[in-house]
Formats: sequence, structure tokens, C-alpha cells
Amino acid sequence: MLYTHEYAVVAHQQTRQSFVVDARDRKVVRAIGRNLAAERSRSGLTQEQVADRMGVQVTQYARLEQGDTDSGISKYVRAAQAIGAPYTAMFHGLEEPG
Repeated sequence: MLYTHEYAVVAHQQTRQSFVVDARDRKVVRAIGRNLAAERSRSGLTQEQVADRMGVQVTQYARLEQGDTDSGISKYVRAAQAIGAPYTAMFHGLEEPG
């Protein structure tokens, strides 16, 4: 991963696009990833099973859990649906903007 000042450049391998994740947002993306991993664990599913249900590669799903990429809200919602968890569970414990 490359770091330049307060931005982290993350390469999205499937489309070969680069996403710039603001350093302030990285904390949020990682928290969502931890929540996603916790919900998956509670459901008894493996990363492979969730990735298959989402129609993505395991490495792409793993990056969501690790908070290595911000793939957009739709990917997190799809992951929650694949796990069988409410999408709001992904945002548990996040601070309100303010």
C-alpha cells in the first residue's frame, strides 16, 4: 500500500481503478470491516462462503473485512445481505459526524 501525506492509495485489482481513502475515513472503513467480520463469525460462515454469495473473489471480500479498501456502500450492503445480517450492523459503534 502506498501512502502519500494523509491519503492512502489502494489499488482495486478487479477493475484496476485506484481509490483514494482519506486518512480520516480509514478509521471508519476499518471499523466497518471489523463489524463485518464479527457478523460473519456469528453467522458461522467462512470468507469463502460470503464471497461466493456476493459473487466476488475471496481476496476482495477479505479486503473489505480488513478495511484495506473502501469499495463503496453497496458492497458492504451486499456483504451484510450475504451474511444474513441487517446492513445497520456494519455501522455499529461508529461515531456520529460532528
